[in-house]
Amino acid sequence: MSEIQPSELLQEIEKLGQIGGWAYHPASHILSWTDQVYSVFELPQTCPIDPEFIFSFFKGNSGKIFKSAFDECHQNRVPFRLKLPIHTFTRKMKWIQIQGRPIIRNNVCIRIQGAIQDISEQMQLTREREIYNYLSYELFSVFNSDCCWVQASQNWKESIGIEPTVLIGQEIWSHVVEEDRERLRKALFKLRAKSPLWNFETRLKTAQGNSKWFSWNISFDADNHYYYATCRNVDDLIQKQKNLEQNLDRSLDKIRAQDEFLSLVSHELRTPLVPILGYCQLLKDDMSDPETIASLEEIESAGRSLEKLIQELLELSQVRHGKPVLRLSQFSLFDLLNNLISRNLKAFHQKALSFNIHENDVLEEIKHVSLINDAKRIQKILERFISNALRFTDRGGALLKVTHAVEAGWYRVTVVDSGNGISAYDRDKIFAAFHQTEKPDTKRHSGLGIGLSIVKQLANHIDARIGFESHIDEGSEFWVEFESIKQDA
Repeated sequence: MSEIQPSELLQEIEKLGQIGGWAYHPASHILSWTDQVYSVFELPQTCPIDPEFIFSFFKGNSGKIFKSAFDECHQNRVPFRLKLPIHTFTRKMKWIQIQGRPIIRNNVCIRIQGAIQDISEQMQLTREREIYNYLSYELFSVFNSDCCWVQASQNWKESIGIEPTVLIGQEIWSHVVEEDRERLRKALFKLRAKSPLWNFETRLKTAQGNSKWFSWNISFDADNHYYYATCRNVDDLIQKQKNLEQNLDRSLDKIRAQDEFLSLVSHELRTPLVPILGYCQLLKDDMSDPETIASLEEIESAGRSLEKLIQELLELSQVRHGKPVLRLSQFSLFDLLNNLISRNLKAFHQKALSFNIHENDVLEEIKHVSLINDAKRIQKILERFISNALRFTDRGGALLKVTHAVEAGWYRVTVVDSGNGISAYDRDKIFAAFHQTEKPDTKRHSGLGIGLSIVKQLANHIDARIGFESHIDEGSEFWVEFESIKQDA
């Protein structure tokens, strides 16, 4: 049996409908179809086709249904449209939609013409949706204009202990906790009049006599006068949220108490420290004995160290609770960096360390432009980085480097040192308050470990970014990135 080429009509069906077209000619018992049908059945183009061969792809009850519909169409001129599973030529299971209608001439069926489409994906999605509706925490409901249940998904049983069939015909009000009814009633009628979608939370009574919180999403179909709603049991979430809020309030109270204590202690420590340092200076001026002067200088040095620690505590308290208001000003980043060098160079030289600026194209660029940002906070951040570089570097020195960040209009300033580096254990905590990289029993450097915590707070105040890279015994690089508008100098 030779294969008939697809007609222009079948090609047009395939082109416009994106489905395969087919035709059966009862007189010649010949079946023809378009290329799309070959694809659906996964047949090679050279494969001869006839009705009996096609019937073999429909297994079991599907074959009987299709054969019966096909014969009914041929003999009694009844069109058909079916969704059936098939096994393709490669033994793959698919779902298809196939339809056919008789073409009558002179009261004789001269042709059955139809179309076929692979609907496997749609059937899979339908099946998944059915499974989802069965297993999902989302409860589906349809209410009529009187707010009575018309449909209710099966999982209402698990949520409030009432069968969906029992809910049908009942008003939603009868299941809402009395205190929430009027609020819900007003909201539903408002939704019906104006809003296309509404989200709310309310408590529903359960079969056990208690109540649970549910979060609803609901819309009103004005054409059909139906409310379509999904909701979810959020009773546990609301309770957890309340617990979290209570814990947060307690934590904030503790933090406030700690800060008030730090501020009070700092001021109380500073009060006696001021006269101690003052009398040390007066005694030094009146003394001529070198040993006595040396002792007074040690007392003064210790007092200055204590004063610095007190100042750090005060500054930490201030940046924690200070208003993060940007104090924008026009400034020269080139001058700011040079001032940092000149102010800290002596301290580095006292430890036989170098301290300078890295020469590059960006440094040349900032010589000729002014930037707009919070210059004081940027300076404080860099001072903290420089202070740490000086404290933890015993050989080599430190370097200030300015580069462009990834984003246009952003600058990165990096403080590079050749110090001890930071261990992997300490890296996650480096910006935490009171964290120190040295153990108490091996500590060689003074400080409370709050400098980088202050840096983090300052960076948040100006929407800047901070970060670092470090390798043990090779040094560290701490950087700050900030956005700035350039102005010609």
